[in-house]
Amino acid sequence: MQKKSGFGDVETLHVSVAQAEDEYFVGTEFILSISNEDIAKAKQLFLKFSSGNLLETTDFGEILERDGNTAVIYVNGIQAAEEENYMFSYNITRLSAAMRKALNRERSNVGRTAYADSVKKLLLKSNSETVIQQLVNELKKLEEGGCYDEINYLDVQVHAMKTYNAQKPVVFLSQEGLYELSPDEKEKIEESGREIVIVPGNAFDKIKNSTDINGKPMGTVDLIYKEYNKNFKYSWVAPEDLSPKRKIVWEKRHIVMDWLGDKKWRRKIKISETINEFISFDTEGVYDREEDAIIIKDSVLDKENLFYNVLIHEYIHATTGYPDNDRDFENELGKIIGRMGMEIFNDEDKEAIQPSFKRKLFGWFK
Repeated sequence: MQKKSGFGDVETLHVSVAQAEDEYFVGTEFILSISNEDIAKAKQLFLKFSSGNLLETTDFGEILERDGNTAVIYVNGIQAAEEENYMFSYNITRLSAAMRKALNRERSNVGRTAYADSVKKLLLKSNSETVIQQLVNELKKLEEGGCYDEINYLDVQVHAMKTYNAQKPVVFLSQEGLYELSPDEKEKIEESGREIVIVPGNAFDKIKNSTDINGKPMGTVDLIYKEYNKNFKYSWVAPEDLSPKRKIVWEKRHIVMDWLGDKKWRRKIKISETINEFISFDTEGVYDREEDAIIIKDSVLDKENLFYNVLIHEYIHATTGYPDNDRDFENELGKIIGRMGMEIFNDEDKEAIQPSFKRKLFGWFK
């Protein structure tokens, strides 16, 4: 071992070649004047002598388990560089033009720009559960910082999500989407048995409304809604099967519809033990376009004022098509409340001891 000319900090193996004494000798005989310690150091430069487990082989090379605190970049089995912040080691077997140009077989520490593209191509070809799981684990932590560098590539993030979706039941959410979920929505996702994976917003935008590597829809909240709606069934309750107390409340629908001036929807009100909560995320009633009906949960009939509340609320959905948390919906609701107020507070008998039915309808008395 001697210092390389022009590189005082680099030692290389110099070879002296002599004329063969035995022309019939098969092979090459080596006499190495180096210590076992130097041999051990030299071995560390070759993949063959490393202890990193092979995780996956692709068209561009091999993905290896990181051995120790530092990842290693090999080129055709020979160490070319070390990376402290890579999650895997790599053996690149298909060299790019840039890497061929930058590679110097006699020294390590080839710059990252020479092999970064090859590393990305390796990851974009990966599909082993071990590699993809580690990529997804890093993706979950990306917005918190402190992640390995490979996951910073957006196309690697997308590949990891699309492959993971094909491997496991999962639902991807952006941080913003998570905040917008109601407790009922979170519960429905958990009941679906899918793993919730929170990813950066720009990565989520790339996979929503798309398919995975097998052509199946990506797991998003919209997909959960579709699956829930497809499998949901109402458990209808016939009015004649109601308890006497519930029947009394149920019959009040005619009074409400008369007050609203309705002739159509009174014939389209149904009772069910179950409610499709994903239509409007109401748990007590819903206007279902598919059923073309206002559906009231049977337990609502236990409280008269709640029945009025739910019935009028869903009636506005049915007649206007406006969703919850919408200004137009709130305006329509306000019109009805205003009309009620005019009738209630201008009632000449408002000082009577017994409250009028209108006051009951307004929900002030049970």
